Amino acid sequence: MNIRRLPALGLAFGMIVSAASAGPLDPPAGPITSTFKTLTEVEPRIAINAVNTPTGGGAKHLISASGSYYLTGNIVVTTNGQIGIRVVAPNVTIDLNGFAMIGNGVGGDAIQIDDGFTDLPGIVVRNGTIRNWFKEGVDAFWSKNCRIESVTVNDCSNGWGLIAGNGSVFTNCTVSGCPIGFVATRGSTLRDCTAIGNALGFQIGEGGTVSGCSATGSTAGPGFQVFNGSTLTNCSSYDNRGATGYGFEVASGVNLVSCTAHTNDQDGFRVQANSTNVSITNCNANSNRGSGIHVSAGSGHRVEGNTSSRNNGNGIVVGTGCLIRNNTSENNGTVVGANTAAIIVSGSYNRIDGNNVMASAFGITVANGLINNTAIRNTATLCTTPYNFPAGVSYGAINNLPSGSFADTNSFANLRF
Repeated sequence: MNIRRLPALGLAFGMIVSAASAGPLDPPAGPITSTFKTLTEVEPRIAINAVNTPTGGGAKHLISASGSYYLTGNIVVTTNGQIGIRVVAPNVTIDLNGFAMIGNGVGGDAIQIDDGFTDLPGIVVRNGTIRNWFKEGVDAFWSKNCRIESVTVNDCSNGWGLIAGNGSVFTNCTVSGCPIGFVATRGSTLRDCTAIGNALGFQIGEGGTVSGCSATGSTAGPGFQVFNGSTLTNCSSYDNRGATGYGFEVASGVNLVSCTAHTNDQDGFRVQANSTNVSITNCNANSNRGSGIHVSAGSGHRVEGNTSSRNNGNGIVVGTGCLIRNNTSENNGTVVGANTAAIIVSGSYNRIDGNNVMASAFGITVANGLINNTAIRNTATLCTTPYNFPAGVSYGAINNLPSGSFADTNSFANLRF
């Protein structure tokens, strides 16, 4: 059997030899070179060290050329006012690489983006910790469209945690122990960021977009201070303290959607003086020491689909020309006393429509002397005075509901039981 298989094996071996001898055996002329890329070619980055980024411009490390830079260890500053890293070129990426920048309470800015007040676009800072600096964590005020990602800042005693120029993006960052946690200038975006124990949590410039962010324990200001035309979605503000310890303090044209204000020293949501056209929808104001939602300043506000409950003051305070619709306001005024209301109207030209109020001294009350307010389709229960509608209010008939079924009546009626 083995003998008969030898010819087949010989034929196969011949084919292998023939195939192997088809190409040239001699190597090409010239030196032999590698076909692999170097690490620099695969990921062209520059280490931040005394050689590549020497001392200069008041900083321990000066970056003066565009490129991608990274830390190989912690940066520690012990000299009064010294900057950790100063950038004077555009298009620079700094990867902290999981390391820390430590200012020992005396360092100036941990990272400063500054070339004589010139715009330096294309700055990226990511992935590390900054702690115990005298001034800012990252000062990129003169850098438009920069990105700050996965950076934690602790204890900037006399500066802001993170600040960046117009159109910048902050993602997954945390700031604590600073006078202001985040300063986002015009048209910036913040996603999934946290401010804890700063004097003021977030300061959002005009036209900002903020989602999934939280502010807790601000010691001398609101959790969120928001300027004109910004939109906040799914944000929370908790236990902010002091005379301006609002959950959200907002200016004209701000849009708040599905946000929560809880246990703040002042109002949960408050509109700044002379502001117009603020929209607060599907939000929750709970257990604040002021009122839940306070939109008495300015005019033209929309408060719709919210819940305001167990706040020490009023549930919802209304100014002029507002739409207050389909809100639930219950058990407010438990501390302030008998003059509080689930919804209190302090201006004219409002529409109070389809709200459910419960367990407050006043359900819905309109101040005397106001004109052209309309109240329809509301429901009040367990209120000492369910409705207080003086002259100047147009309102649906107030029906006192019996137990069990009741006859269909005017569709604009305000119900009480």
